[in-house]
Amino acid sequence: MKPNVVTELDDLKKMIQNWKKCYLNWATPDGDNMYIVDEFRGLLVSNLYPYVQRLYETEHLTKEEARKFISYCEGQAKALEDILKLAGSTS
Repeated sequence: MKPNVVTELDDLKKMIQNWKKCYLNWATPDGDNMYIVDEFRGLLVSNLYPYVQRLYETEHLTKEEARKFISYCEGQAKALEDILKLAGSTS
């Protein structure tokens, strides 16, 4: 993978982390917050997945590199879900 693509993916990971922090701020202690996870996943699916697909199609990423990045995204959505479930069980 070319250095500029590595930098691009690192920047996207930082962006995902920032999004996740923002979405955590939506959580309320008195409600079901799983809609937040759905919104976050929707953001990833509609904005990042097509971009990663395009990087793969233009041969900037291998299939394995694209899968690894998508797996990272899914892991972040799962982490958000786990945090919200834990927060909900302690309120």
